[in-house]
Amino acid sequence: MRQYSKRIKRLIRDFMTEAYERELRRELVKLDQSMTEWREGKISNGEMSHRIHQYETGPSRELYKQYNDAAADMNNEQRVFIQTWR
Repeated sequence: MRQYSKRIKRLIRDFMTEAYERELRRELVKLDQSMTEWREGKISNGEMSHRIHQYETGPSRELYKQYNDAAADMNNEQRVFIQTWR
């Protein structure tokens, strides 16, 4: 992160945390829908395992990289903030 005041850095971190939580929830809701299908016997154990794997290697990994990249600068943070808070 560039050299910003401690207050600004804290605000950015707070906004980024909130944005991460919102996006993570969106993806987990989708996975929960699959879990419901699995519990109801609509999809097989193998299909559920595949969907979990897809989540781990797709949305979960991408969100982690997007929000936990130590080299992220203000431009990336601004973009994330604007996209998430629309």
